[in-house]
Amino acid sequence: MAVAAPLFVENALKDNLDAPPGHRFRLYFDGWVWKGKTLVLDDQQKKLGLAKAARIDVKGEAARALDALRARQMYLAQDDGAAIHTIDAVSTAPFVTGVGMEHPLENGFAFFDPHGLPYLPGSGIKGVIRRAAEELALHEVDSKGWTIGAVWALFGFDGSGSYLAKKNGPAVDAFREHLSRTDRRSFAWFETLFRDALAEDPQGPLTLADLPGSNTVKKIHYRGGLEFWDSYPKPNGDLRADVITPHFGHYFGGRKNPTDNNNPTPIYFLTIPPGACFAFHVRLSHAAKVPAEIARSWRGLVEAAFMHAFEWLGFGAKTGAGFGALERDEGAARKRSEERAKAEEERRQRDEAERAEARKTEEQALLAKLSPLERLCRDLESAGEQRIDEIYRQNLMALSVDDQIRLGRSLKGAYIRIGKWTKEVSKKQKEKVATIKKILGEQ
Repeated sequence: MAVAAPLFVENALKDNLDAPPGHRFRLYFDGWVWKGKTLVLDDQQKKLGLAKAARIDVKGEAARALDALRARQMYLAQDDGAAIHTIDAVSTAPFVTGVGMEHPLENGFAFFDPHGLPYLPGSGIKGVIRRAAEELALHEVDSKGWTIGAVWALFGFDGSGSYLAKKNGPAVDAFREHLSRTDRRSFAWFETLFRDALAEDPQGPLTLADLPGSNTVKKIHYRGGLEFWDSYPKPNGDLRADVITPHFGHYFGGRKNPTDNNNPTPIYFLTIPPGACFAFHVRLSHAAKVPAEIARSWRGLVEAAFMHAFEWLGFGAKTGAGFGALERDEGAARKRSEERAKAEEERRQRDEAERAEARKTEEQALLAKLSPLERLCRDLESAGEQRIDEIYRQNLMALSVDDQIRLGRSLKGAYIRIGKWTKEVSKKQKEKVATIKKILGEQ
C-alpha cells in the first residue's frame, strides 16, 4: 500500500504513531496501490488502511492535544459557570459522525482541523436536542416543562420544521393540539415580538394555529438563546474500522431486480468504539431575548431534553442502525462537580488574598502619610501587649506635653482593649496605668 503523497511523507509516517487520526484518514490515507503509473484504491486493502488511520498513541501529541481541548472547554465553562450547563456522557455503542463528507472510501468522518481529532459539531448537537425538546413538547404526556414557546425561545424559530412547513399532517395536528392545551402566556413573548409579521400576512392577521404552511413563517427570524459548543469525544483507545455490506447495490442503484446470488459490497468506515467520554457544554447567551420564566428554568429543560435524546435519539450518524447511543456519565459528573467546587474555592482564596494584599497596600500608603506620633496611635489600635508596653517605655516620656496626652489616650484605649486597665493587674502594670492617668489628668 502507499500514501498519495511524496515519498518522504510516506516514510515519515511509517513508524510515527503521533500523527493524528484525521491526518492519516484524509491527508495521508495509506490504502492506495500503484497500477502502472497511477495510484488507485485497492478494495482488499481498505480495511488495513483504515486500521492504520485509526491508531491513537495515548501518550502522543494527538492525545495531549485532545486533552488540552477538553480541558480548555472545562476551564471556560467554569469561568462562566452562571451561564453554562455541562452534561457528561459515555457512549454505549459505536459512534460515527460526518459520514457524508467526501472521502475515497465513500464514507467520511468529521475531524476538527487543524488538529485532526474527532469531534461532534455544536450545530449537530443543537439539532438533536431541539428535536428532543420538540418531541417532549408535542408528543409526550410528561413534557418535562417543554412547550413549543420554550423551544422557539431557546433554539430559535424554524419555519422548516415538520409542524410548520405544511398546512396539514400529523405533526401539524400535534402542534395545534399542543396550542389548545398550553397556557397562552407561554407564547405571549413570541406574539409581541413578531406582531407585525403576523399581521402583515396577505390572508389577514394570523393566530399561532394559522402559522403552519403560511408565508409568514418565512418572515419570522429569531435566533434563540442557547449556544452549543463542539464536543470532543475522548476514545478509550484507538478508533475502529466498521463495515456495512449492502447486498443489493445494483437494485438500489436502479439497475436490476434483487436476486439471491448478488454479492455483497463491503463499505468500510471509521467509528469511535463504545466507552468514549463526551462533555456537552450549553450556554445561555447574555444577549438573548429569553422570557424571564424560561431563563430561570432553562437548565432543567436542557437536562430533560438531553436525557430524552440519550434514551431515544442518539447522536452523530447512523443512529437508526444503533450507532451513537449515549448515557449519562454519573462518575464524570461527580468528578466535574468536585473539580468545579475546588476551582471555586481556589478562586475564593485567590480573591481573598488579592483583597488582603490591596488592603495591605492601602494601609501602607496611608501610614506613609502619617506623622510618627499618628503611626504609633494607629499601631496601638491592634497591637498586642508586648508592642503596647514597648511603645509605653520607648516613646511616652520622650514626647512633649501635648503629644504625651495624645499618645496617653491611645495607650489607655489599648490597655482597656486587652484587659489591662482595671485594678486586678500586677504592680508594674498599676504603675503604668497611674502614669498614664497622671498625664491625662485623671484620678
